[in-house]
Amino acid sequence: MFLLTITLMGALGLIASDIYLPSLPEICRFFNRSSIEVQGTISIYLLGLSLFQLVYGPLSDSCGRKKPVLIGVMIFFLGTILCVTKINFTFLLAGRFLQGIGACSGMVIGRAILADLYEPAQTSKILTTIFPIIGMSPAISPVIGGYLTRFMGWSSVFVVVAVVSLVLLCLVIFFLQESLPEAKRTRINVSTLMDNYKRVLSERMFIGYTLLVCCAYGTYFAYLSASPFFLKKLGYPADEIGFSYINLSFCYIAGNLTARKLIESWSIDKALKLGVALFIFSLLLMYIFVNISPLDVLSVLMPISILAFANGFLLPLGVGKAITIIPEIKGTASGVMGALQLGSGAVAAYLIGFNSDHSLNDLAGRMLLICPLIFVAIFLVWFEKKPVLKSSISGNH
Repeated sequence: MFLLTITLMGALGLIASDIYLPSLPEICRFFNRSSIEVQGTISIYLLGLSLFQLVYGPLSDSCGRKKPVLIGVMIFFLGTILCVTKINFTFLLAGRFLQGIGACSGMVIGRAILADLYEPAQTSKILTTIFPIIGMSPAISPVIGGYLTRFMGWSSVFVVVAVVSLVLLCLVIFFLQESLPEAKRTRINVSTLMDNYKRVLSERMFIGYTLLVCCAYGTYFAYLSASPFFLKKLGYPADEIGFSYINLSFCYIAGNLTARKLIESWSIDKALKLGVALFIFSLLLMYIFVNISPLDVLSVLMPISILAFANGFLLPLGVGKAITIIPEIKGTASGVMGALQLGSGAVAAYLIGFNSDHSLNDLAGRMLLICPLIFVAIFLVWFEKKPVLKSSISGNH
């Protein structure tokens, strides 16, 4: 039950973001809002997720892991109820923001709990086990959301999410044990907090690995936020839009499992390099396909599937490396890494829709712009002389 609880803690935030993707065009019509305004419900959700990662990380280092998770799940439930009410678009935005605030508790503290209980190498191995299960959310959630939207209306999606959050609340209460003893907790104060943030953000290896994760996450979320609109433009109904994400999820899971197998004989950095190469290749391939082939959904789904496979390497391995760079403040490091990761998703979700005509050419061109940041991450991690870190996951680079 422990791994089930940790997995659902990590998956809740993804379920809340994925299950309502097919309903975005319907929400546009219901509230008479533009697509960029409705895409804002994704950005504000990710904003809540990212900002409060900075709160839950140090809070969990100070007062333990379990209580902040309980508070977070309850906040998430309250936000979901606001979304169900359908009072007005402002209430929907407020509910999404509260969902983000609540969901990030499980995401950041779940990683810290694993880091409390296991050695760094084992943490990465467990993450590559959990991430494929979490990765099922983009496959299952949009399909469920598509059918709910078509036959019961878009608000029914949030009813299901509310039920899932209540299940998680019960699991946390009855099955999650405190993993951080009082003797290992650090007193929280503004000065210490700022010092810890400065320490984390001055570690170039942490920045490098986090940037890899941000590029992978931001690019994928840019696609997720734009896809319901260009698929609707191509004539696909809500339930069929939901099915379009299944292949991506299985590709992501395949990447997770492949990465897990490779790190049994490869260093983690070697596996990450393969993930980076596949990631860049997928973006180039998408740009080429939509410009030389007939403009249909396959022009995007094939290269985005390769990108999802690459993310199966970059997300779990990059996260595992980043949060164990400074072991004595793992909670803070996990919070900062998560804030930057999810913040990149919020920015990407907004920019991909800003002044967009929702064409495939526009989507591919905007996503390709992430490549310069990938090269910065490569430089920070692998092309600069650096001292050997005692906390290195694999013991070598």
